[in-house]
Amino acid sequence: MLVKKLNDGHEDHYAFWCPGCEDVHVLDARWSFNGDYLYPEFRPSYYYNTETATCHLYVTAGRLQYLPDTTHSLCEQSVPMAPLPRWFTGEPERVKEAEPEPDPIPEDAPDEEITDETISESPKSRKIYPIKRNLHKKLSQNRANGASGGLRRCKNG
Repeated sequence: MLVKKLNDGHEDHYAFWCPGCEDVHVLDARWSFNGDYLYPEFRPSYYYNTETATCHLYVTAGRLQYLPDTTHSLCEQSVPMAPLPRWFTGEPERVKEAEPEPDPIPEDAPDEEITDETISESPKSRKIYPIKRNLHKKLSQNRANGASGGLRRCKNG
């Protein structure tokens, strides 16, 4: 969510995240909003000033365009708007499902000669690990023989 609409009971306000200030800025009815939450635009420019910092920017087509009088690190840059933090929007944290770890290659696994039959008939784990071992062997042999390049690319068909 790039922009969140807030209402204090009297008028609408709009909040967005400022990566330069690392804070939420809130615009009230003095700013016009184009109504597009994917590519928001506000007019006129937004000016925020404290004793220690100044942030002056335009919000145009989903980008923050910082003006020269801005005092933080994004001065005179144009950056895409970042989503509002979840602590502000109230959205729940998304839990990313853990990806299964690949099976490790057993230390005592024998090296196999790879043929078309081995690749087409073997289960998935038997396809991947012998190929990986043989590629590693081939690269080691090439380095030992002074070869500087990698493996050659195969031509299909």
